Amino acid sequence: MSGKTHLIPFIQEIAFNNQVTEVKLFASSSRIANNLLKSSNLEFESIYSYIYGGNSTSINEKENEEENENSLNLEIVPLLKSDDTEEAIFIVDEAHLISDNYHQSVDLRFGSGKLLNDFLEFTDLKNTKRKVIFIGDSFQLSLGKKEEASLNPEYLSEEYGFKNNAFQLIDKENKSIIVSEALKAVNCIRQQSFNNLAFNFSENIRTLAKEDLKFEIKNSLNTNSHILCYSNSDAQKVNYWIKNSILKNGNELTNDDLIIFGNNIRVEDENDPFAEPKKIYNGQFGTILSVSDLIKKDEKLLTPLYFRQTKIQLKETNHILSFLSFENFRLSDKGELSKEEIISLNILLNQLAEKEISNFKSGKYHADEELKSLLDKYEKDNKDEPKKRKGITKLQKALQKHLRSVPSSEYYKFKNSAQIRFGWALTVHKSMSYKWNEIYFNVETGGGKTNETYFKWIYTGLIRATQKVSLINYEPISPFFKLTINPSVPKIDKGKELFYVADKTADLSTSNKTISEKFNFPDTENQSSLLQLFQFVENKIAQNGLSINLINHPNYQELYEISGSSGENATFSVYYNNKGQFKMPNLMKSTPKEFGEELINLLKSENQISDFTFIQSNWRKSAYEQINQKLKSKEIGFSYIIQVPYKDTIQLNNGKEALVADLYYDGDGFFTSMIATSCTTIEFWDEIQIIFNQMKEN
Repeated sequence: MSGKTHLIPFIQEIAFNNQVTEVKLFASSSRIANNLLKSSNLEFESIYSYIYGGNSTSINEKENEEENENSLNLEIVPLLKSDDTEEAIFIVDEAHLISDNYHQSVDLRFGSGKLLNDFLEFTDLKNTKRKVIFIGDSFQLSLGKKEEASLNPEYLSEEYGFKNNAFQLIDKENKSIIVSEALKAVNCIRQQSFNNLAFNFSENIRTLAKEDLKFEIKNSLNTNSHILCYSNSDAQKVNYWIKNSILKNGNELTNDDLIIFGNNIRVEDENDPFAEPKKIYNGQFGTILSVSDLIKKDEKLLTPLYFRQTKIQLKETNHILSFLSFENFRLSDKGELSKEEIISLNILLNQLAEKEISNFKSGKYHADEELKSLLDKYEKDNKDEPKKRKGITKLQKALQKHLRSVPSSEYYKFKNSAQIRFGWALTVHKSMSYKWNEIYFNVETGGGKTNETYFKWIYTGLIRATQKVSLINYEPISPFFKLTINPSVPKIDKGKELFYVADKTADLSTSNKTISEKFNFPDTENQSSLLQLFQFVENKIAQNGLSINLINHPNYQELYEISGSSGENATFSVYYNNKGQFKMPNLMKSTPKEFGEELINLLKSENQISDFTFIQSNWRKSAYEQINQKLKSKEIGFSYIIQVPYKDTIQLNNGKEALVADLYYDGDGFFTSMIATSCTTIEFWDEIQIIFNQMKEN
């Protein structure tokens, strides 16, 4: 459930039932709040702008080390005190983005850096009658650990001592095709089963071949569409590919390039010098109008820093703004500044702040009494020994505090340098608060795909699109996804000298414990072989409505008593040796005689399984049903399936040819390898390999 029009009756009901007059709606950022306002006509507040504010403070990030002028100074925006009513209800939409994941930008932190912690402290639930309702999608990616998220009731209880209730809202009945397909990933997460994910293709969701990418992306650049990738480096590569292969304007910032902001900055509107500085938020898009030559700063820095004077037009508001873009950030493959770059930026800001000392002393810039005192003390302490620079760190902090509100200063311009990147391709994480008509989604991550994180990532990416999804590098996930087929030529077995050959290495004592106790299987070295024979016989007779009444176990002989649905009865014997080899069955007695003869023919025939309910795990049962449908088109079926831990021995036949193979599987719901042990013809083995390889691809 999200902050759309159906929130209106929900809010009205909450207010009425709780007899409150104040209901506050929140989103995790200003950008999300604006999007929710457009889609619902409800007024949402940004949590950040509502709970943080006032005079910021500055601390040395290396709290346990001696403060020095080159260490990073962190500006902290304090947490406000709520003046909402005693009975206010706070409703937070998109709450899967609210957690205790610690976050700070290069030199700025809001409160403790843990948004959930700060929000709960702000609401003061323990000392008031206020309530909080978190509404979000727990199946989307979250920021940080899901264990520390606002949608985790156990965390709220254990960490904060809050009584809470959690409700899983049912999926809407009238869903778009894209949402319906995306919910396949959600259903797998609900079942904690990550071995089956394949999409049905239509006009709304399709795969896109690599040879068609350039044409498609070129035609999409000026439409309401976007490209989604896994990592910042992947997005960087795609953006450079667009610039070099489609736009053909090189790697540098160029007019008409699409960019996205990676930090919050304040910029003066050059068309209105009397206006308050314009705020630009992390995640906003813009179009490059002009850029200057490179500005290099390297004096006394750990590493060179590069900037450009840049003019852009904001996508949402069409505001035209000029600022310095921070090139080091744009050029980073990881989408972040290095430690050396962060420290160098802090040194640069300190240098720029010191340059303004004369302007504060002359009165050009206003200085309060505290700053005047620090300036006088600094001048006095360093008059005789200027090289020691006593008191410079405290003075630098005070200078920077004042210069944050002096837009004309060089310090202000570098402090508010924009961390921008090209904006055609984004990571799924970066795209989480957007919707586009169409997305081009590269679903390759370079890592594992059979886990909850990948399925959440797929789901989160798919629902960014409202009309069309084009999947790149798509490969369906099925129980056969990991299967490797050993192409070695198996033993050619034309005749049928033995009834069945067991796997002597298999241990069925645990998995077949119930059957072993019911039919009193002897606890000997041959117990596993005898249990495999039981499965083999049961596979044969179950298809004809027959059942096993009794099994006797004389030395090296098994006596089976079989009954039919109309009271028929027969006993047959099978002799075996210590190698797990069982001879052909012999009829001992039968009532009527014809029943026994039909039973022996059934046991010796190459019949096919049609009911797979006997398979011991649901995912394998479903997988066998799927492949059986594929085999039936070739008039091939399963003769038997013998189940031992992590391996099934199967026999396939088409009435004329037969093949026996070992099919191994893991504990995560995937068949891992297939090794044929015998077949009647190589051609039949080749045909089986083709079918199983098709199962891997579909």
